[in-house]
Amino acid sequence: MLLLIGTAAPARSGDREQIDALNQQMMQLYAQGRYEEAMPLASQVLAMLEKALGPESLEAAAGLNNLAELYSKQRRFAEAEPLYKRSLAIRQKLLGPDHPDVAKSLTRLSELYRNQANAAEAVAPPDPDKASHEARTSPKPAEAPKPTAPVPAAPPGSEDLERAIQLNQQATELNKQGRSAEALPLAKQVLAVFEKTLGPDHPSVAVALGNLAQIYVQQKQYDLAEPLYKRCAAILEKTHDSSRPDLGFVLANLADLYTRQRRYAEAEPLYKRSLSILEKTLGPNDSNVAIVLDNLADLYRRQWRYPEAEALLKGRAAPRRPPAFPAAAPPPPATPVVTPDVKDLQHAKLLEQKLFTLVGQGHLAEALPVATGLQSDLEKMYGPDNLVVAMNLDILVKIYKGLDRAAEAEPLARRSQAIRDKARAAEPSDLAPQSRQSGEVAR
Repeated sequence: MLLLIGTAAPARSGDREQIDALNQQMMQLYAQGRYEEAMPLASQVLAMLEKALGPESLEAAAGLNNLAELYSKQRRFAEAEPLYKRSLAIRQKLLGPDHPDVAKSLTRLSELYRNQANAAEAVAPPDPDKASHEARTSPKPAEAPKPTAPVPAAPPGSEDLERAIQLNQQATELNKQGRSAEALPLAKQVLAVFEKTLGPDHPSVAVALGNLAQIYVQQKQYDLAEPLYKRCAAILEKTHDSSRPDLGFVLANLADLYTRQRRYAEAEPLYKRSLSILEKTLGPNDSNVAIVLDNLADLYRRQWRYPEAEALLKGRAAPRRPPAFPAAAPPPPATPVVTPDVKDLQHAKLLEQKLFTLVGQGHLAEALPVATGLQSDLEKMYGPDNLVVAMNLDILVKIYKGLDRAAEAEPLARRSQAIRDKARAAEPSDLAPQSRQSGEVAR
């Protein structure tokens, strides 16, 4: 995100006006995605700020941040990193370690490191063993998003914190590889150092708590993960502003934990609150919102609340726009609600319970005929184009991929997407570009 720079008192009023004009022009180019064109303006603004107010001023820190952001948007991470670090050092010196602007600088630097890691992973050759493991350990159609609270950048002279940051990266990577036993002691050490160095309620302690909780979830030690997620959420409630999605991610993870324990009544309100936060901060069409929607729909399905699952997915595919007055045409008739036979429902429910048990235990070969039989029952009860049918197709896709039968998974994935696209097309679109206010430009 860029910062709207307000100059305190440059040497001449003309300087202030020129800086404001250049900065506004630069932000407009940024908003249009014209990052390369914006860079010379950002460099000029930074040079003027350093000359007028000094290279260690808060305004210069904002200018450094903006130039780093433009480099980062172009995936020029090596050039962005030293600028972010300079901006952070100035803010830590002038504002102290607990100021919100310091937390924002930490966030941007940690996001840069995540983007670097993601870029490296994207060019790495695929690991079939890892993909197979993920399929065996993910019984749900989609997994909850992970928390993105900032991992701190170490202040000068803090060797313990610098080492903890490195350990945090190692622990996260090990857990992604399914090596949770190796990741666990590292994550515990990271949390201890963060708490000692930054204090128990620092936002970076929240991310350490979330990472440790995820490792415990991977090991199915849910009783140990739950209090960590709760404490993580409590810290974010106190320390994060309403423009960040971190709290929404953590609530989704806690809801996923409760779903795994079949504590559906506790999971449902968390998913709903997570959706509210993520839709507000990321927008209704963000992929993370779609993941939480799928998980909430799956929660309804596990409770045999198919009409609510279908309504949730269909209603969120494209939000309804209130009709203009006077209406140009009457609204289309609502899709009739299908009421399956009670015996069919009971039989399908038994199949579904067996399916979740087999997939959860990693018995994919035994789960396949159960999922296929359930697919037949669902199509008979609800029709071939129902969103509930698409949800079961998603499970079949995961099973086939877990069995290294990707060729058989592909047409099922296409069919699932076609069902969702058809439901989306049936809803009037309410998508429009969102204007941005001056100030910090949200990602």
